[in-house]
Amino acid sequence: MKRTRRRWSIKSNFSRIISYGFKMLRLLRTNFEKIQKEHREMFKQSFANASSMVKDYRVRAEKSAKFITLQDKDMVEFAEERENLTRAHEERRQTLGRGDCP
Repeated sequence: MKRTRRRWSIKSNFSRIISYGFKMLRLLRTNFEKIQKEHREMFKQSFANASSMVKDYRVRAEKSAKFITLQDKDMVEFAEERENLTRAHEERRQTLGRGDCP
């Protein structure tokens, strides 16, 4: 009698342990699926953000290129104006050196 009760208690404990293990596996699986779904959503959002980031980069690159071309144009104008002022200054010095003051 004791043996059968003991076997019964061992079987019932074993079945409880097995059922607990299956419950834990189900919980882990659902938790894993939840985490996986969250990661997929994050990836989709980051991919969507990546395309907008590329557009922002292109816009910034275009603005920078325009700014650089404007700076180059201004530098050319500045160099021409400097040349003209230098030439005018040299002409004035020469006229003052000759004594032809206006």
